[in-house]
Amino acid sequence: MALLEPKEMVMFRQLIALFKQKKFKQFFNKLPAWLLSLTVVLLFIPLLIVASIILNNTIIPGSWQRYVGEQIGIHSIIFPITILFFIVRDLAIMSIVNITFKKGRKDFTVMVLLFILYGVLPFFVNSITNDALPHMFLPIPDETMLSIILVTPQVIIALILLVVVWKNNRSKYDKINESITSA
Repeated sequence: MALLEPKEMVMFRQLIALFKQKKFKQFFNKLPAWLLSLTVVLLFIPLLIVASIILNNTIIPGSWQRYVGEQIGIHSIIFPITILFFIVRDLAIMSIVNITFKKGRKDFTVMVLLFILYGVLPFFVNSITNDALPHMFLPIPDETMLSIILVTPQVIIALILLVVVWKNNRSKYDKINESITSA
C-alpha cells in the first residue's frame, strides 16, 4: 500500500503544517492510508501487551496453551513487535529514497532494495554462516528475541538517517522557497 500512494516531501510538510494549525479534518483527509494504518498498529501494541499479560495470568493455568500452542508469553508479544520493527525499517528506507531522489523510479529502487534485504542477503548470509544470522533480515518466529535484538539497531539507524535526510532536504526547500517569495 505504501508504494501505491504519493510520498512527496511537500505532502509531508503540508501534513505537518495542518497538524500544527490543528486542522485535523484536513489533516486526516490528506493522510496517506499506509501512515494511518501504521498509526493504528502502533496504538494496538499496548493492547497486545495487556491482553498477553491478562491471558497468561488467567485463573485456568495453561488455558492459553490449549488454544494457541506452546509458544506463548513473551513470544506472543515480541514477534508482532519484531514484524512492526521490520515494517518501520522498510518504511524509513522508502521515505529516505523518496526524499533523496529528485527524479527517476523511486518505487522501483525501493523494491530492488527490499528484494536485496529480504531475498539476496538472507540467502548469502545463510549459506555463509549456516543459519546463524538470517534473523537480521527476516522475522523468524522461533527466534523472536534474536530477531528483535538484530533489527532494533537497523530501525534506529534507519530513523536517524531519515531525520538527517529530512532536515538536509528541508533546509534546501526552505532556501528555494525564500528565493521564490522574495523575488
